[in-house]
Amino acid sequence: MQEVRDQINDGIKLQRQLELIEAIDRLGLSSLFHEEIYRVLSVLSLNNCKEVILCGLRSTAICFQLLRRFGFQISEGIFDDFMDGDHNAFLPTLSDDVIGLLSLYNASYMAFPGENKMESARSFAVKHMNRENMQEILPGSIESAIGHALDLPLHRRMPWMEARMYIDMYELEDDMSPPLLHLAKIHFNKVQSIHQKELKHAGSWWRRLDLGKTINFSRDRLMECFFYVVGIVHHPDYGFCREKLTQVGRSGHRPGRSVQIKEDRPEHRPGCKTGRLKIGLIVQADLTIILADHFKSEKNHPDNSPGYELAEIYRPEVT
Repeated sequence: MQEVRDQINDGIKLQRQLELIEAIDRLGLSSLFHEEIYRVLSVLSLNNCKEVILCGLRSTAICFQLLRRFGFQISEGIFDDFMDGDHNAFLPTLSDDVIGLLSLYNASYMAFPGENKMESARSFAVKHMNRENMQEILPGSIESAIGHALDLPLHRRMPWMEARMYIDMYELEDDMSPPLLHLAKIHFNKVQSIHQKELKHAGSWWRRLDLGKTINFSRDRLMECFFYVVGIVHHPDYGFCREKLTQVGRSGHRPGRSVQIKEDRPEHRPGCKTGRLKIGLIVQADLTIILADHFKSEKNHPDNSPGYELAEIYRPEVT
């Protein structure tokens, strides 16, 4: 972990620094290097990314994406130097910068409503990444990355599932950092083991509740609910939040109403003639109240959560 931190802080070229931070974020490790990432992005934001623009389209697009991703202010005007005189279209000479186009495409999904330049950026990137001869001129890893991005934009993917897929993709990149890759694998395995324990606990709760047998038309979707919850909050420190969201989601809860079993349609319930059937439980639950009661205790507040010991996770013998 310290090796990766040193790579961020050791005065490497700005272009390489941005690429490293992007990889850290996509590998699901940004929470481990929060201070280092914010320090770099704060400087770039204050300087309006003037140095980054000189590094080319890819670095500029990565910078734009990261600043928006981490809540910094940045204008779409950062791309003006890559557009024609009227700033209406991107320069045709950029059409062969495939890696830059891929970063531009990902950055375009961080646009705010009404940002026409980013709409143009997306159209321009898609047009040239989909050229018929593109597969002939691209190495396999880049072709795979483009297909991955066009299949579903990075901004719309489930971060934790993206981290798992990106581990395999990052391993094939020419400028891959071995310490970062090793850290990503160990971190993912550790957090996944935490999720598996939580799922086992949730399964015990659901079996004790015994609603699947008591109400025989309810659908047993505990795994599906937990999967959705991991998509919302995957950080290992927020196990209590995952537990309650899974329970509420499994019960089909709507805030402010009684907990309910999910509705089922008649075609899935032979013999049931009513169009809809709800079984209202006596239990009254409001997720906001549950979480508020839990966090009333200072020791339970997320900011004071001990999480897990890094020394325990990143043991040298883990490969």
